[in-house]
Amino acid sequence: MVFDESTGAVKALLNAGNLTAVRTAAGSGLATRILLGKDAKSLRIVAFGAGAQIKAHVGLLLALYPSLQKCTIVNRALNDRSTDLVNHLTKLHSNATFSAVAQTTRDEVESAVRDADIVVAATSSTVALFENEWIKPGAHVILVGSYKPTMREAPDELIRRAKFVLVDSREACAAEAGELISSGIAPEQMVEVGELVDNPSRVAEIRSASDVTIFKSVGVAAQDVAIACAVVERAEQLGIGTTVQFDA
Repeated sequence: MVFDESTGAVKALLNAGNLTAVRTAAGSGLATRILLGKDAKSLRIVAFGAGAQIKAHVGLLLALYPSLQKCTIVNRALNDRSTDLVNHLTKLHSNATFSAVAQTTRDEVESAVRDADIVVAATSSTVALFENEWIKPGAHVILVGSYKPTMREAPDELIRRAKFVLVDSREACAAEAGELISSGIAPEQMVEVGELVDNPSRVAEIRSASDVTIFKSVGVAAQDVAIACAVVERAEQLGIGTTVQFDA
């Protein structure tokens, strides 16, 4: 629900599900561009999950890195959801190879992760989805699924290995991100994306601190407001949407 800034009246009603996926992926994309750079070539991605978040993340990463070669979707099981996602991505991005494997096929998952330049996780897992030693030097890890202290997608060893973790909100991640809490890293090791945007000179420090980089997001309400307002403004410009008249 979007309210008019001047009157406080309801201005629009939106389906927040897709917008949340897009704004989360946008934050991850910005973090990836900062940490991995814009000139990375022939990338390979492993994505844990098969929902709206993974669909948005993979789509955006392909837009940022058109030379991306391969994407492996890891889902709890090979089902219609994972198959539909692979088919959808294949139709949109014919230059890349897409496949799906089940989380239970450990050898296949390990092989894919060891080969990955970018690992994305958007699940509700309470245990690590992969091992620290599977993440190769130079890889970038994006964690957006776990948003409670009891949830985690990455092993503690990987978080500690990174030395610094790029986050959307230091305060929120320190209180909510399960893998950051359990790893025991200090708040000063959590660097907000905005800090690097404002101070690009710190990027080299973060990159050189370890052989891996990590971005962790638990969600920032301001991003929801920003994307909702932007979508409403664009809809008004294009004259799309349904107008509902309310009695005074």
